[in-house]
Amino acid sequence: MVTPLEVKIVETEPGRVELPEFDISITYSITSVKAAKIGGGYFIATTIDITARFIKPTGWAFGVCAPGNVPYKPVQFTTFKPAHAVIETDGKIFDIYVEPIAVMVADGFITPLGEPCVALSTATGWTVRQHTQNTH
Repeated sequence: MVTPLEVKIVETEPGRVELPEFDISITYSITSVKAAKIGGGYFIATTIDITARFIKPTGWAFGVCAPGNVPYKPVQFTTFKPAHAVIETDGKIFDIYVEPIAVMVADGFITPLGEPCVALSTATGWTVRQHTQNTH
């Protein structure tokens, strides 16, 4: 049986990835967490917010990226730090980690804000840190 759980995010720390070939730095943060109890275990899902910046200014762009109109290609990346969150749910404290497993870039395209066009595929992992105190 699947039981949705209420989640309280206690703290978050952003993760950071760099794309050396394109001089791009990506910061990504966990913005929401959903949890469910499934039998004796848990399912955790996260939503992230991504901010990409050019490390060195670029003076060219083919155009503005939008869903479905530009070619993204997979690129090599270096993860400096996974995103981390601490949540409380089901009377327990969980450490949640999100790390990219693939990074893609639309080379030569920028967002309307002048950021590089990037996409991340991520994996989410978690550990149970401790049980919370029941005050009832």
